[in-house]
Amino acid sequence: MTGGHTMFPPTEDRSNETKSRLLEQITTALGGRAAEDMVFKDISTGASNDIETATAIAREMVVEYGMSALGPINIRPRTGFGFQRGMDDGASVSESMQARIDSEIKRIIDQSYKNAQDILKREKIKLDKVAKNLLEKETLDNEEFENIVGKKKISS
Repeated sequence: MTGGHTMFPPTEDRSNETKSRLLEQITTALGGRAAEDMVFKDISTGASNDIETATAIAREMVVEYGMSALGPINIRPRTGFGFQRGMDDGASVSESMQARIDSEIKRIIDQSYKNAQDILKREKIKLDKVAKNLLEKETLDNEEFENIVGKKKISS
């Protein structure tokens, strides 16, 4: 029942993700909102699920994976035996640390949104071709999408 959404199917079985791949996923998720703003000079609620996904990935990067300026620490509450531990053993997050976490998440989201805008500006012709095809067909699978924009260049 969505107006559109972005899926991230794995290209191979992955049990680990790299920081660069997670940042690419956030940038991709924010692409719809950036495109709306660029093309229509307005935004809608249509990208809400993609924003939720991007924010969840950024939060995991900061609080679970140690992939932020806060360093290699895990701030996620510990669980044990079906209940959340941490409230009684001093492991809760302080207000100042929560503010730093929120700031890091916002920094990652803001940078990824800027990256999405830059890519869309640079690839405006391809954006227009994708939009035209979506208006005609409503859905594009991976092969159809790659026929329009080309295959992703794998960086080494």
